[in-house]
Amino acid sequence: MGKRLYLFNKSAIVDAAHGHGLSRVIKALEAGGMLASRDTDRESRKTKKYRIPGGGSARLYVIDPEVMDGEGGNA
Repeated sequence: MGKRLYLFNKSAIVDAAHGHGLSRVIKALEAGGMLASRDTDRESRKTKKYRIPGGGSARLYVIDPEVMDGEGGNA
C-alpha cells in the first residue's frame, strides 16, 4: 500500500488555513518539510501538476501528514 498524501487546490488550502494568507501558509508548510512533492520546472513552484479523471489537469499542493504527526500535530 502506498503512502497517504493530502492534495489541496489553491482555494481548499486557503479555506483550511482559517484566515491566514496563502503565502504564509505555504512558507510554513515548506519550512516544516510538509510539502511532499512539487514540479521542478521552476524553482519557485510549490505545486505538482496532476491529471484529473475525465480530462484536464490541476496544480495541487501535496502535503505529507506523517511529517505533521512527527512535528507534534494530530493530522
